Amino acid sequence: MKKPFKPCNKIGCSNLTRGSYCETHSDEGMKKVREYNSEVRNQEHVKFYNSKEWQSVRKQVLIRDNFLCVKCKENGVLTPVMNRKGVVDHIVEVRDN
Repeated sequence: MKKPFKPCNKIGCSNLTRGSYCETHSDEGMKKVREYNSEVRNQEHVKFYNSKEWQSVRKQVLIRDNFLCVKCKENGVLTPVMNRKGVVDHIVEVRDN
């Protein structure tokens, strides 16, 4: 099943795409991702989230919590965590603990 078309993420562009950016602006979108990864994202955190240990714990927590964010659930909101890669919940950020 294909994703539905949506507007390009480039401000002012009305082209439709199934991804984030249309063909005209796809290079610009990748440039932003590369800049973010090199300047903002902490490589130690990336290494942690890609580790076998984290993936194992993540899977156990997802099963335990029925694939719902416990912080949202405390506030009466049911938020599935499967759509947020790497994030099990947002109780404590890895950079804080």
